[in-house]
Amino acid sequence: MSGMPMRARALGAAGGALLALLAGCDRSDLRSPAQTLTSTAGTVEVQCVGHSKIVILGSHPYGGYTAETIVRGPTYQASLRFSSPTANDFKVFLHCTDGEPYLDELEVEDSTLNRA
Repeated sequence: MSGMPMRARALGAAGGALLALLAGCDRSDLRSPAQTLTSTAGTVEVQCVGHSKIVILGSHPYGGYTAETIVRGPTYQASLRFSSPTANDFKVFLHCTDGEPYLDELEVEDSTLNRA
């Protein structure tokens, strides 16, 4: 038994078999429940895949905006753009950290808008 790792030795044969089974598990395809994140120009429904990938499930622009998905995922950073002919656009970047989704946005100033 001297060649067995300390943890497996402490758990016994059944515990060692369980550890070996779990060590081979690929948990990268686990999906968290869908969540809705809010930006200035609309909402985005997303889902984390594993601990660090994200997929955009849908988007719901507020009045006057349209949504265009740039990178849907699953990926490490998904993105979309909310556009409006009468207001500044917003680029939205989404990512997951430890299975939790996060949203960052960048306001894109439209120089063609008439500013009083």
